[in-house]
Amino acid sequence: MNLLDKWSQAIDSRDISALSELIHDDYEFTLHSAGKTLYKKDVLDWVAIDDIVSTNYRILYEND
Repeated sequence: MNLLDKWSQAIDSRDISALSELIHDDYEFTLHSAGKTLYKKDVLDWVAIDDIVSTNYRILYEND
């Protein structure tokens, strides 16, 4: 199973443990429109919320 499949499966099943293994401790998710940066704990907390629905998973890469 590729990384994106593991990621989407962990999010869809709310498997925080599996997702935690996929995210590096230095992970940063930048929301440019909001001017905010989310870190590993923020993403894990977000995935735990029951009313989140994710579709059309994709990977965007930007090298600063």
